[in-house]
Amino acid sequence: MIAALFFLEIRRVNIKRFFQITSLILILFAAGLVAHGIHELQEARLLPVMVEHLYDMNWIINEKSILGEMLKSLFGYNGNPSLLEVVGYLGYLTFAFVSFLKMGKVKDEDKVERREDKAEPTPMMSEKLATSDRG
Repeated sequence: MIAALFFLEIRRVNIKRFFQITSLILILFAAGLVAHGIHELQEARLLPVMVEHLYDMNWIINEKSILGEMLKSLFGYNGNPSLLEVVGYLGYLTFAFVSFLKMGKVKDEDKVERREDKAEPTPMMSEKLATSDRG
């Protein structure tokens, strides 16, 4: 019964909007992985630590709390990140969001071009089509 209701309701979901939202969530996941990777490389002393603690947000959301652990595992939350972690996180987000927006813009332009291709045939094209149908 629950599966049937789920199936009936899921048909109303706008697929384009669904994939746009999940794409944005995946971008946030990936940015968290970048920041966490930078943190691990700094701990291994393979990347320099320029500013060790850029800011401290642990008094708002402690990374050892349940919410902090959840944010850390999903989005790479760090209550006191280094400068390089913040730069990596923001740099990746900027690159990914710009790419995401350009990709959507290109697809919209393709739709416009396709609509123009499906436009009414010109009189000259109509004559060519008529003669090709006879032959």
